Amino acid sequence: MSDSWPAFRTVSSFWFTLVELLMVVTIMSIIGIASIAGFSQMLMSQDAETTTKNITNTLNALDQDISRYRSTSYDMIFESGSIGFITNIDWYKQDSSLQYSYNFSTATWDIRTTGLGTGSIDVHLASQDSIGENLQLSQSGGYKVFSFPSNMQKRWYEITGTKDDIGTNSFNIQYYQLSPIKDAWENEIQLIRIVDSGSLSYDALIIRNVLGKKSLIGSWAILRILEQAVLIFEKNWKEISLALTD
Repeated sequence: MSDSWPAFRTVSSFWFTLVELLMVVTIMSIIGIASIAGFSQMLMSQDAETTTKNITNTLNALDQDISRYRSTSYDMIFESGSIGFITNIDWYKQDSSLQYSYNFSTATWDIRTTGLGTGSIDVHLASQDSIGENLQLSQSGGYKVFSFPSNMQKRWYEITGTKDDIGTNSFNIQYYQLSPIKDAWENEIQLIRIVDSGSLSYDALIIRNVLGKKSLIGSWAILRILEQAVLIFEKNWKEISLALTD
């Protein structure tokens, strides 16, 4: 009896140690999964916060250009449900101007001229990571639909026009998610709601500055001047808001 007792003790100690090891591995796995989930949430929050900071910095830079007489005006346009915004710059008091329509999901641009007279407007396309390319449109009613070249990263674009070395208005197109998206639409930062101080919802918001006079314009069937507007963004069910005042 005494000879078998140490062997029994050794086997029991072995299995007790194995159970402890399995428990430790299980606990570490749970901690690891929780850490990954927390890290992913942190990255999503940082992406959304970066978006609101970029919008604020862009607005400040545009306002500064007007205050220093480098530009006359801008319209920054947000649409509910979109994954980016467009800014129409220096559109006020221009003899020749460009109009636009842009599809964020396909990076397809519809551009036309609204000026009078003969000749053409030189239009230059550029992006965040490319020198870009040039095209010409008739000054009176020129029209073209095109997609940006595949070598141009689809996160930020600039379109400028000139007529006889005089600039027309220009456009900045910027996605909320500036870094490249590997997967589909669901990984984009999306503007899900536009509301005013009374929680009324709008289809679109225009932030307008003309010669230093700034206004917020909400669009929902009719245009309405707002004192305050809130943009609510979402990525993977994580929301963040940006409050704006005129």
